[in-house]
Amino acid sequence: MGCLLKNYRLDTRRKGSKYVIYIQDYGIGHGKEMETVLEEMTAWCTESNIGWRMAWDQFYFKNQKEVDMFILRWS
Repeated sequence: MGCLLKNYRLDTRRKGSKYVIYIQDYGIGHGKEMETVLEEMTAWCTESNIGWRMAWDQFYFKNQKEVDMFILRWS
């Protein structure tokens, strides 16, 4: 498994009691279109019960630990 987020900017912010990751300037990773990779991330979040996808480029998390796990998985 390669580093899918290596060349992309993640903007992590706290929004109320939740943490939000905005994936910006994502482009293409490992020959996959952005939406395909985002769908894989969404499936991983659902399977692992870590965070959820709120919008096309936004993932919400309950705490910093979940954010760290997401970044470790996709970096």
